[in-house]
Amino acid sequence: MLFAVNSHQRKAGFLNETVSQLELSFEFGYINKETLETIEESAKLINRMLWKLSKSLQKSEDRSSSVQRLFALSSVS
Repeated sequence: MLFAVNSHQRKAGFLNETVSQLELSFEFGYINKETLETIEESAKLINRMLWKLSKSLQKSEDRSSSVQRLFALSSVS
């Protein structure tokens, strides 16, 4: 199970790698199907949280840049 390909995939790269390793663990019999499915569901939740955090931080940076530009313009006048 790889997560959707988009701009936040790089941020979830470690998560994809972990899930891939767990799938191999299942195939080699180190973990059972139920454990794999439970971990995959947790990984999906973590991926969504990381995506939302990334978007929130990006919005915060955008707002901060806008405020800085406003202060720069007002100090020039």
